[in-house]
Amino acid sequence: MSKIPLTPLPVDLASPVFAAISQWEFQEDFVARIFADDIPQRMKYQNGALWAYLNLDKTIVAFGTLCVCDEYGTLTDGQLHIYIPLLGVHPDQRGLGHGRSVVDHLVSEAARIVKASAGHLHHAVFLDVYENSVAAIGLYDKCGFQPLGSGQFIDPLNNEPYRVMVKRVSE
Repeated sequence: MSKIPLTPLPVDLASPVFAAISQWEFQEDFVARIFADDIPQRMKYQNGALWAYLNLDKTIVAFGTLCVCDEYGTLTDGQLHIYIPLLGVHPDQRGLGHGRSVVDHLVSEAARIVKASAGHLHHAVFLDVYENSVAAIGLYDKCGFQPLGSGQFIDPLNNEPYRVMVKRVSE
């Protein structure tokens, strides 16, 4: 499948775009919970960023987030790193290839941030994904992410196993 062209649009918490995405009805309850509860905190306190992605018709079809944190500091010798806490495709737009475009943009942004940090950030971008999210794991694998563990991490909020994945974005 060829890459779908999407236009990234930076979003702040007070924007109507943030409010609109908050109303999407995701199949997975955790997406709405993380978007509403976690992402605002990351944007306020962890140099977080949020983008909405527009298709050629200027319709919002997806969103993606990045932050600078120590979420996986045990894997980076305590060094701060880029983390993708959440991305999502509008429920009506799933399966059309938008996820690949979102991940590619987030990785590109992560590389830009790491390069601009002049060595103060770890050279890789991290994400985590529930083990039962087979399609998401396949997408991240196709985008060059490598698993750091399978089933050895458990989300304390719902007791679900997840894996951590990583991709090097600079030398």
